[in-house]
Amino acid sequence: MKEDLDSFQLIIVIAESWDSSFGKMYLYERGHKNEAWQTNYKPILVTLGKKGLAWGRGLHHSPKCEKQEGDLRSPAGFFSLSTVFGFVPPEKISFLKMPYLQLKESLEAVDDPLSIYYNQIVDRTTVSSPDWKSSEKMKAPPVYEWGIVIDHNFPNPVPSLGSAIFFHLWREEGHPTAGCTAMSCENMQLLLTFVSDKKKPVLLQLPKDVYLDWQKKYQLPFLEKE
Repeated sequence: MKEDLDSFQLIIVIAESWDSSFGKMYLYERGHKNEAWQTNYKPILVTLGKKGLAWGRGLHHSPKCEKQEGDLRSPAGFFSLSTVFGFVPPEKISFLKMPYLQLKESLEAVDDPLSIYYNQIVDRTTVSSPDWKSSEKMKAPPVYEWGIVIDHNFPNPVPSLGSAIFFHLWREEGHPTAGCTAMSCENMQLLLTFVSDKKKPVLLQLPKDVYLDWQKKYQLPFLEKE
């Protein structure tokens, strides 16, 4: 992980182990880089990939990326957050402080490793010769009513190392994902009011034992208890 973390918002997701499909999310902020991380939020329950976590490809100096397309694991590591997406028009979310993508029927998240559009959200109507054989229609899943793009294996994706990694709504309480990080609608609304592009929000997602190893080395916060 970068020791000179150039961010003022830190979203931490901690799983009990590499194979856990459950985690807790913590929201921290600071005013400047030399200031201690602070929080005014209680831990939030989230679900992870059905098979837990695997090292992903992000901002951290990690071991070799272990995550693979379709492995049912969420990426572990340190990732930037880029775009909020959802079903509603922009004028209905004036509180949002992040770039926003309104989903429509023609938007697809390409998960075909052989496509030049792999790990991109693409408007099919603007592509003259779509080359992908597999994709996810973003407007179709109800869980994408609200979400945030997690920049795993991005912006220069390596084929087969994982695609379409998001924060999104869970199907039902406690339901694991195919590799994303999910939560209740109420907690997603809280997260959306928290994140601000100007504060460069980042996600740190790890099993508990790795976080404890990194805590002192990178001056990470001692997590607030419930």
